[in-house]
Amino acid sequence: MYANVLIPLAIPGSYHYSIPQDLEEKIKVGMRVAVPLGSKRFYTAVVIRIDQLPPEGVKEIKPILFVVDEVPLVSSDDIAFWTWIAKYYLCTEGEVLRTALPSALLPESHTEVIANPEYEASEPLPCADLNILDLIIKRGKESLSIAEIQKSIGRPALPSFLRLVKSGAIQLKEELNIRTKGKHEQTVALADSLAEDEMLLMKQIDLLHRAPKQQKLLQKLIALLDSQDIFPHGEIPLRLLCGNNANEATTLRALIRKGILIRKERLRKLTKTVGSVFPTSPLNPKEKIILPEGVSVHYQESIKRKEFFLEQQISQTYAEGKQVLLLSPESQYPPSADSLTERLCLRYGDRCQLYSSRQTASQRITLFQQLAQQDIPVVVIGNRSALFLPMKRLGLIIIDEEQEYAYKQQLLAPRYHARDAAIMLGQLKGAKVLITSETPSAETLYNMSIGKWKNLLQGEEQPRPRPIDIETVNMKTLYRQRRLQSDETISPQLETAVKSILEKGRRVVLIQNRRGYGMYVKCKKCNNSLCCPRCSVSLTYHKQSEKLCCHYCGYEQLLPYICPSCGNPNREELQPYGFGTERVAEEIKKLFPQAQILRIDSDIAKSKKRLETLLNQIETGNVNIIVGTQMMAALPIWHDIDLIGVINLDSILAFPDFRADEKAYQLLYQLAIRSSFGVKEGNTRMILQTNDPQNPFIEALSLGDYRLFIEEQLQERQACQFPPFTRLTTVVIRALDRSVVSNVARQFATIINRNLPHELITDIHTPDIERIDRYYIRQIILRRPTFMNSNAERQAIIAAYNELSISVPDSKKCKIHFDVDAI
Repeated sequence: MYANVLIPLAIPGSYHYSIPQDLEEKIKVGMRVAVPLGSKRFYTAVVIRIDQLPPEGVKEIKPILFVVDEVPLVSSDDIAFWTWIAKYYLCTEGEVLRTALPSALLPESHTEVIANPEYEASEPLPCADLNILDLIIKRGKESLSIAEIQKSIGRPALPSFLRLVKSGAIQLKEELNIRTKGKHEQTVALADSLAEDEMLLMKQIDLLHRAPKQQKLLQKLIALLDSQDIFPHGEIPLRLLCGNNANEATTLRALIRKGILIRKERLRKLTKTVGSVFPTSPLNPKEKIILPEGVSVHYQESIKRKEFFLEQQISQTYAEGKQVLLLSPESQYPPSADSLTERLCLRYGDRCQLYSSRQTASQRITLFQQLAQQDIPVVVIGNRSALFLPMKRLGLIIIDEEQEYAYKQQLLAPRYHARDAAIMLGQLKGAKVLITSETPSAETLYNMSIGKWKNLLQGEEQPRPRPIDIETVNMKTLYRQRRLQSDETISPQLETAVKSILEKGRRVVLIQNRRGYGMYVKCKKCNNSLCCPRCSVSLTYHKQSEKLCCHYCGYEQLLPYICPSCGNPNREELQPYGFGTERVAEEIKKLFPQAQILRIDSDIAKSKKRLETLLNQIETGNVNIIVGTQMMAALPIWHDIDLIGVINLDSILAFPDFRADEKAYQLLYQLAIRSSFGVKEGNTRMILQTNDPQNPFIEALSLGDYRLFIEEQLQERQACQFPPFTRLTTVVIRALDRSVVSNVARQFATIINRNLPHELITDIHTPDIERIDRYYIRQIILRRPTFMNSNAERQAIIAAYNELSISVPDSKKCKIHFDVDAI
């Protein structure tokens, strides 16, 4: 027998391995296996097909080394989903696998490990495993790769490594203090003889009449087994049987010594117990909707009514014995006490699980394995990666706030959009798909208008225009009239408004969509800016750390004492220009020294504990002014807000992106809506500081008619042939040499022009930031009309790429990827 497996590498196709005879009965599609690749490298792969005959034309087929799983980790539907992702988004299935599974589930020969100091062996280890464990322990805190271990012992190390990982004896370096086998728990079960013979069990209970505590604990175990429908052969977690009761723990040890009970260990399961069951909030009869099959859209500006509706749909699906997947951008932030996430966790207990970057690798692995091994109703709340969880009974997928651009993976392949991928997943698993938003994307509103996606709210139920109380401040005039200095950004109008709000005991939010202190640092003597040595951008100054940082490649350096361009030794003449959140917070603190001011941006959010502390401060009312970037829109900070100040509207609108106005409208309109729900009288005020107060965008925003704004945007896009009237695919070519990347891009464009209509291809485009992390960049943008078959475009791109690889030698010096449905 032969296994066709996927290896988590960016290589096309799959690989065949022979199945050793002793593994033929064990191995199944969806299991992980350890396989060799080349002479020295080993990987953890996933079986996608089992064949009786070897593939044609292959002379030597290596054997599988080791089966990692006892049951399949993923289903055939999951594998079909990976295949669709790879095909549609023009990447390899290995890249999809690398995204789909937590990295700790895919160890390889270059994986680095250290010993787990908390490990206690429950049974003797094989000699080979002990030798490797001793070798790792001797290195102390220094890590070892599997390849290094193998070199030291002179034989393959992966089988022993996988056993040691599974036992928890060693840890991956990148997952310190995390066991890659997932969270395990101690359980208690009846002895086999008693489980097999109920009469003998009853007799044993009677015999314990002289030990009433033991009799009571045994009866308690039987009752728990019965309540879980797993009597007599099941297991009950030790934490449920004894909790923290020391007396019961002593009694349990006595029962184990007598051979009546046995202690075991297993992967921690999702129990059938739930939290506090309470009715969902009331809805009007019109709002009690049974979702149709396929894709539905719930466009509702009231956050509370939207959340009530989601609770109803989740409850209905759960009651049918099915699983629910709720994708939400808020899942990566700590939930507030009254948030939808918190209510769902209270309602469904440990049947409601979170899966995002906020969870540790151990928690993510545990949930992944629980879902693979159990077939029970569950509610999972997560970010885009939660789409790849092995949910066997998936009944409903919810994409909340679908307009959020975090749903599109952009840095690494597969560059998928979670909303579109969720629709395909729903088709593969027979699940309904529900899209919700206060400000749906232009694509979603268009699909609703043509009947492709069902609009759940009709007529009077649809959102109505909500005029916004907007005041504009002409910053250009203030600077020209010297009413504001060049190193100031808080206008007199905004300062007066803030003062008035603070006197009422209410809160202010100031939005500046740039983090750091100064956007760039320039020498007054030579007028040159300090630039990133690896990118074609200026370095951003962060005053708190006294560092210059590149927000594209991560390069950092301390602020120099001497200008690197002219050698000017006067450090004070290296001046920061522009305003980031740090500088705005500093300026507002000078104006209002008694106010409690908090700054929230991605620099702060890197520390989960720090972000939780700040949110707690806000929730307890110990904050007057909040300064931050657009990431604040997803945070629970919008009660008691009477004023929103936009420090620089032009910087939000200035992005070279045809969606820039749409993104800005969504951000500011949502802020106005969310804050208005907490205002005692009227609407929240919004002050926009801008150099162009006549910009039509401002008038459109003040009208508060989001649907009208999007309709006008769609008219412009149709005239210019932008999405949703076409589909964009961007070919991105990168090389260390500018002339090489220009030549290869030109050749690629020539080849692809022969395969696709010329009018669908733009000229070679040099992005505004031409060089990132040492690589020069060129782009070719393809526009496919929606009526054109995507397979034709895909085949043309692949054919052009293959021809380029053969005919243009310089293409080997380039990195090329495809961004399908680019945003």
